[in-house]
Amino acid sequence: MEPSMNTRALVALAFLLLGFLGSAVTGESATPPPEPEKLTALRASWQTANERQMRPVKLACLESLEGLRDQFTREEKLAEATVVRREIELLTGGGEAGGKHEAERRQIVRLNTLRFGYDKQVKALHSENREKYLAALESLKARYAKSGDLQAALVVQNEIAGVASSGFHPGRGMAVDLGGGVEMEFVWIPPGTFMMGSPASEKGRGADEGPVRKVTISKGFWMGKYEVTQEEWEAVMGNNPSHFKGGRHPVETVSWNDATAFCRALSQKTGKAVRLPTEAEWEYACRAGTTTVYHSGDDEKDLAKAGWDKGNSGGRTHPVGKKEPNAWGLHDMHGNVWEWCADRDGKYPSGPVTDPTGANTGTCRVFRGGSWCSYAFCCRAAFRNSYYPDGVYNSIGFRVARSSVP
Repeated sequence: MEPSMNTRALVALAFLLLGFLGSAVTGESATPPPEPEKLTALRASWQTANERQMRPVKLACLESLEGLRDQFTREEKLAEATVVRREIELLTGGGEAGGKHEAERRQIVRLNTLRFGYDKQVKALHSENREKYLAALESLKARYAKSGDLQAALVVQNEIAGVASSGFHPGRGMAVDLGGGVEMEFVWIPPGTFMMGSPASEKGRGADEGPVRKVTISKGFWMGKYEVTQEEWEAVMGNNPSHFKGGRHPVETVSWNDATAFCRALSQKTGKAVRLPTEAEWEYACRAGTTTVYHSGDDEKDLAKAGWDKGNSGGRTHPVGKKEPNAWGLHDMHGNVWEWCADRDGKYPSGPVTDPTGANTGTCRVFRGGSWCSYAFCCRAAFRNSYYPDGVYNSIGFRVARSSVP
């Protein structure tokens, strides 16, 4: 299996393999199943998910293996059960690690159970059900905290913060109706802390990417799932300045002034305050908990899975959402078009900071992420660029954010 497969494909493979492997135990042979033929694909799925920190996929693989092990045990095929048990121990590390994975699985099952109950009870928001959901989450968080599983408690707390502050359902998705059948999708970005910038050893690093410092994003926020598209721009602004035409292509040839004018117009049109993300919010959202050069890995081949750059774009933009998203569901954070941020360009301060908003003075505004005509090193999560606020290029667009208020 190639590691470029997306999360949905990996999950599907995990459960398909459960059925395939389970069908292999109907015979009466006492010889253990030949491991390479039976387990190689599932192991590859696990390892890919482990490298890319795709926890739900890992858990699906683990559950497939454990289901097979239990089936062998019930049928008293102990040799086969031992082969699968050893595979589980190899992948999880056994002992403490195995216990950790079991706790993570229980956690996800419980959260999904709560989400299912919430969504089944109500299609539109309903305060009573929302409060019941929050109460159930608080109870779950308390149980985890009491048991000493602080990591699980933190995950639940982030879920609580998302629901309580947003007023939206806990699926961490939101759509804003722009009229004419056009909707703008957002995903929830939880609060947290990350290391902003890049180490001196990172290939292609610029001096302005340091010093690396600890940055805290104290409040969750909503981020555009995609770069603002041309159909979204037209629905709000009534024109299309883009060089590469296409409704689902990102809008480009827009200045920072144009982008902020769009935010004002969209806020007025929908009654929902929309803005450009800060530079810190942008990098935090792009990394989505990773520390690699790109959210998809450290190599240029990893970039190709996540974005369009000079090496694979064919010299133009592409429709949004065609490359793999990051762990928080954001697409095209690397490449396609650069993305304007709210901040003025300036040097990073040293030491830890909370909710930074950039330099207090200066003319140029920051844009991030690289584009269809950028070399790979310019598409790194830490790479910084800036230009005059009235400047336009057919490689610069933007995406929008919303604060955590309803």
